[in-house]
Amino acid sequence: MADGTLYLVQRNDLETAEIAAFLVRNKKRAERVCIVDRSWGDTIHYSDIARYLKDFDRVSMVEINNPDIERRLVEAGKTVTLIDHKDYASPMGGHVSRGHGLSAFQQVYRHFCPAAGPQDQLDEDWLWAERVSAREMGGMPALARCCFEHQWKRRGRAPLKFKDSAASNGRCGWPDDPGQWPQFEKTLAEIRHIRAADLVIAEEGYAALHGDAFAAGSQTVSDAKLQAMQSRLEQLAQEVGQAIENAGSPDAAYTDPSTTRIVGRYLRSGPLPNKAEDLLLLVAPLRERRLLVDAVYEYYFSQGEAYLQDHRILALYYPETAGADVSPSLETMLASICRLEFCGPAADRPVLEQVLEPDVRAEHGLDQLQAYLVGETGFYFGLEDVHGISNAPAAILNFCDFLLNNFLLGARPVVAWRTHFMQPLWLVPDADFSLDRLRKAAHAAITENTQGVKVQDIGDASYFMRHLRQQLGASWREGGSDPQSPSLVSLEITLSGNLADLAYVLDWPKGHVRQVQKVEHVRLHLFYNDTICLEWGVGYKAPEVSAGAGSLCMCLLSGGASQSLASMIDYNAKARYLYSEFEYSEDEVQDKGHYRLELHQGDKELAGFLFGCESATSDERPRHVLRKLVELALGSIVGEAEAGGYANRVQYLGDARARVATSVVLEGERPTLPGATARLDAVLDRLREVDGFGGGFNYDEDFARALLEQNRYRRHEQFGSYFVASDHAFAYLGFAGGRRTKSYAYDVIHLRQMNGVYLRMALLAQLYTAVLQVYSCKISDILKPWQPDKGEPLPQRYHALLPELLKFVNMLWFNQVSSQVQGIELFDLIRKPTQARNEYEMIRDEIERTQEYWDRESERRAENRIRALAFVGIPLTLFGGALGLYGKGGALGYHLAELGLDNGIRFTAFATVLTVFLTGLLWLVLLPHRRPGTLSGMVARMARNRSWLRRLAAFAAPRPGRIQAFSWASMLVLVLVAVTLVSGLLWPFLFP
Repeated sequence: MADGTLYLVQRNDLETAEIAAFLVRNKKRAERVCIVDRSWGDTIHYSDIARYLKDFDRVSMVEINNPDIERRLVEAGKTVTLIDHKDYASPMGGHVSRGHGLSAFQQVYRHFCPAAGPQDQLDEDWLWAERVSAREMGGMPALARCCFEHQWKRRGRAPLKFKDSAASNGRCGWPDDPGQWPQFEKTLAEIRHIRAADLVIAEEGYAALHGDAFAAGSQTVSDAKLQAMQSRLEQLAQEVGQAIENAGSPDAAYTDPSTTRIVGRYLRSGPLPNKAEDLLLLVAPLRERRLLVDAVYEYYFSQGEAYLQDHRILALYYPETAGADVSPSLETMLASICRLEFCGPAADRPVLEQVLEPDVRAEHGLDQLQAYLVGETGFYFGLEDVHGISNAPAAILNFCDFLLNNFLLGARPVVAWRTHFMQPLWLVPDADFSLDRLRKAAHAAITENTQGVKVQDIGDASYFMRHLRQQLGASWREGGSDPQSPSLVSLEITLSGNLADLAYVLDWPKGHVRQVQKVEHVRLHLFYNDTICLEWGVGYKAPEVSAGAGSLCMCLLSGGASQSLASMIDYNAKARYLYSEFEYSEDEVQDKGHYRLELHQGDKELAGFLFGCESATSDERPRHVLRKLVELALGSIVGEAEAGGYANRVQYLGDARARVATSVVLEGERPTLPGATARLDAVLDRLREVDGFGGGFNYDEDFARALLEQNRYRRHEQFGSYFVASDHAFAYLGFAGGRRTKSYAYDVIHLRQMNGVYLRMALLAQLYTAVLQVYSCKISDILKPWQPDKGEPLPQRYHALLPELLKFVNMLWFNQVSSQVQGIELFDLIRKPTQARNEYEMIRDEIERTQEYWDRESERRAENRIRALAFVGIPLTLFGGALGLYGKGGALGYHLAELGLDNGIRFTAFATVLTVFLTGLLWLVLLPHRRPGTLSGMVARMARNRSWLRRLAAFAAPRPGRIQAFSWASMLVLVLVAVTLVSGLLWPFLFP
């Protein structure tokens, strides 16, 4: 046996052909190259190479995936080296990981030329190896980037900047500088040459390109085979484009299968392309599998791209029936699927790597299928039925749904969504406009312009506790409840006549996109403490389809265009800002452009406001959308004449952002792979915060995850029901499971609960907060002119706040509104972020402390009056009384001397009764809120300034009873002396 190395090469594409040519040029003594020509995807068996093995003890296998050959070579004592960069999984050999950072061509090149590399950028062999390897390791975008990079480095120029397709003058996707167009065209020809050569060899074999005479770079696009391949690619690109455009029209559906061989749909995340989220789904004939991905890039090049963007493409292949005059139906195509391919950016590769593991393949029924994964900067994943398994089409289709469920998020089509915008407002009352008057007017107008929304109308009445249904879910019907009773009254404005075509519009001038959402309802909620809430709802429902078997792939391909999750999230984020001080940064304005929020009645604009640019000035504020909606709602109750007056009385509470309750149901199932669930968490956080769609979390990820965990409801997440909340939003995200009807997420949660009892709970949480904010505003307004330092009494309106607050708490505010477990937990989830309990405690404490302060101040002033009277009035009274009673010329003494015993007794009784009466009267008038110990405190304060009072303070302070007795005694002496004087003066007149 010779001491040499045998290289086994399966020549089936451009890379392996170049490896074979390179090995032949660099073959050394005692080495041999064995080239086996096979079509792309075919397998080499041991019998094909057995005759070459006997003279060599070392064998290097280049991209030969057959574990049986490797095992038999090892058993024969050979040293086996594997040169490859693909991961394989097959029924025979299980998972074989041969991934490598370098392509097979680069590995061979480095073995023979270890000094070659990026440092020698002008080495043509190395540059050629890099270009061929880029094609193998990253597809068309990697090849284009490699070729342009070489062009930049050779010519010493800056990287090319390509023209915007909107202003390209027919040269979309070309460089900005026309002087670079010749060099760009030369590079473009090189890219197309490498691509066409790769496809010709893969499909027709190496001999199709002049056999062994083919050498690196020797062919041109004038070659007949290459030209034919390029023409075929262009024709296939037109078919791909037609399939995408058909699926992109609003009413498109797969209704005429005889007109096309390819069915496709571009799943777009928003108005502008987002390659990290968008995905192209295609079904095509099996014989086009080698060309399909390149045809996609050819189509997008014709639309203005320069081969540089990585597209996410999921392709299914079906075998064509020989001699068939028409194409099969979509159902027939999917029922005979025999191959699946997925290609995309490198960020998606970790998800597919998991699929190659035996347990994962067995879980999805793929253990009898062959799979491979190749690529670094971009990747290809292939899944194929090579043994004719009977259930292979169903397994591949199910796995296609699995990939769609995990890769589609922002671009996931929406089955239905609805957003309720809720704006709590303070109706500042006056003599003409008040909440009580509005409630009476609404009660009178209930049968004309509005209709009541009772609990029975919005869901199961029994969901709420019995004693709460009237207060929290009631509305007035004819002959209903008292309009003055504390309750939540909801009035739905009838959208008919002039309001029938009411629409909520977002206009994006930069993307030439208008999102028009019909206003489904307008409601006015009248609550408590001058608090009202305006609610308006918009939504979307995908058209019904007749797709069977609940397959997500079937629904996507047959359902035409629909809104995506990303576009819905962006709409929520923009539409809820009616007017506020919020401003976009300069970068955001330049990147996304300004947008306009409008309220339309048919073709007529009723109101509008411009965001994101300098023209959003105060001259548009009088026409802003919220005021118009308020006028429409109030006008249906009190008439247009008074609606403006009420609208002038309403004020924002907190900030100008509308509160949001959102319900959205997506096609398919929930994602389960780790990377996909992490992206779902970011989407949930953006729904919770009502932020626009983007890649990942909007804030620091650790902080955002911790906050999200506190405000999500996990009880039913395993079934695909996600609930999240914040202080200004409540959102539900569900999955329809590949069906657009008869799904629990859509029929029960979305249609009923999120439009009924759950919405009611979200409304209550926001109204609770609004009522407390109104209390805060009232406290500030009442106390602002108050001057306690000047002796001004506490305003009477302030004394009424605490009883009103207690009435609100007792009759309308409840921590639990339902006895259902999920109702209890969800209401707690919604209520906690608002922190209304903390707000209530602060307001109550503020009211009580203010009243306590005024009580102490009143007592202090009353005690000062008593003290002044006691220290000034008593000595004078005693002095005057002594003169009156015992003076020689005293009038009272004279009269008493003239009186007999009986008259003296009568005089004493009269004076006693009068004393008791006046003592009690003075006690109630002068000291209305006297408490034990208060006088003790006064004496203690006096003792700080008068040393002679210290003993009295020490005697009195520990014994409030003594102070109370002292107080009564002082009062009694004072009144007794006063009564004695008065009695003496009045007695002659009363008893002459």
